[in-house]
Amino acid sequence: MTKKGFTLVELLVVIAIIGILIALLLPAVQQAREAARRIHCTNNLKQLGLSLHNYHDSLNTFPPGWIYLNSGRDVNTFGSGSFGWGTLVLPYIEQSALFEQLQTGSQSYSAVAAELSSTKLDAFRCPSDNPPNPVVAGTFRLGASNYNGVMGRYDVALAGTSHSPPVAATPYPFYSRSDADNAKFRPDGVFGPNSKIKFRDINDGTSNTLAIGEKSQLHGNAKAVWMGPRYDKCAGCSTGAVFGTVGVVDFAINEDGGTNGWQEERVFTSRHPGGANFVLCDGSVRFLAETIEMATYSDLGQRSDGNVVGEY
Repeated sequence: MTKKGFTLVELLVVIAIIGILIALLLPAVQQAREAARRIHCTNNLKQLGLSLHNYHDSLNTFPPGWIYLNSGRDVNTFGSGSFGWGTLVLPYIEQSALFEQLQTGSQSYSAVAAELSSTKLDAFRCPSDNPPNPVVAGTFRLGASNYNGVMGRYDVALAGTSHSPPVAATPYPFYSRSDADNAKFRPDGVFGPNSKIKFRDINDGTSNTLAIGEKSQLHGNAKAVWMGPRYDKCAGCSTGAVFGTVGVVDFAINEDGGTNGWQEERVFTSRHPGGANFVLCDGSVRFLAETIEMATYSDLGQRSDGNVVGEY
């Protein structure tokens, strides 16, 4: 009587079939997981967009990108740690207790604020990137974020044409200018130092103007924070400086903005394949492809350029 069983060939065929099925199934599972993470990220941004509207309802203005401390400094001094827009919207994302403890009335970080600055807040984190927390920036330990305000264009800041009246061009937007000059800075986006942009200032329309975009660690050094910059005057001080709080639209989405941390921080990036999520000033969330035409992207990043925004 012969024993029934699998031959070696049959076993190998079964193994091959299982391998093919796994190879087919795994990408589908990964895509489903990424779709869920992207939805989570979109919901975070919807809540942040709503927080901007609630802030405006309460104070009749959007929050400043960051609080710039005009303190009679010399031209080439760094300034000091100051609160950014992410801190100022905390009461509108169910973080009132944390906001009160941060003592934002003192403008710069108090000892209590420095202790709480590394708080991990899921409302500012995209699960597709999941940045390590805290972000270590010199002596500062800051809670990581994946969302930055849109300042507008970097080139106009460098050229001094975003100051009113215009000032001389410099190698850096704020660091190499005096406090008096920086007090005249007018971002062509929604967020800047001590900015107080109202709905009426968004002449291009709230549905045609970007407010918040994603900032990931796609290129390694870009580390965004919710608290605010460690140096309120310095864009070129690497991690945790001005570009840890805001970004600009002079560089394509997901482009590697440079080899230094602060250069990469300027660019809006995400781990979502093909582009990044943005909040528009009307509170809606759109996914912008990294292949978007730069002219269109630049127009979306400016609130009052008068250009007609086409399809994107």
